[in-house]
Amino acid sequence: MVSRMLKVSVIALVCFGCGIKPRYRHRPVFIFSKIGSMDTTTSNVTGNVFDVREKLVLEGAVVTLMNQQYTYRQASNGEGNFDFSHVVSGKYEVSSRFLGYYTFKDSIQLEPGDIVNIKIGHITDW
Repeated sequence: MVSRMLKVSVIALVCFGCGIKPRYRHRPVFIFSKIGSMDTTTSNVTGNVFDVREKLVLEGAVVTLMNQQYTYRQASNGEGNFDFSHVVSGKYEVSSRFLGYYTFKDSIQLEPGDIVNIKIGHITDW
């Protein structure tokens, strides 16, 4: 009887306590493109947020550029677009959140005068 309970306990521990992570059909997308430069000390960052699987834009996704000194935050518009003007150059963590999707995070380096475009593809496990 004790041996049988031990087997059941081990099986339950393996099945429920192993921290199995969901397997994704699709991977998150992050495309960083330098599309030009300008004669200034700041940078411009534009981009688009979308659902990877359904290829739909995500209106209202919160996009954040953050480093130790500055934080820029904006919600994507009805077309999934965002636009940060006059961003001080430096290394930034880029994050994007949208209800029902995994939070996206990556980093970028902005040089003075950069004009960049970012495409962020969110994923979900449903």
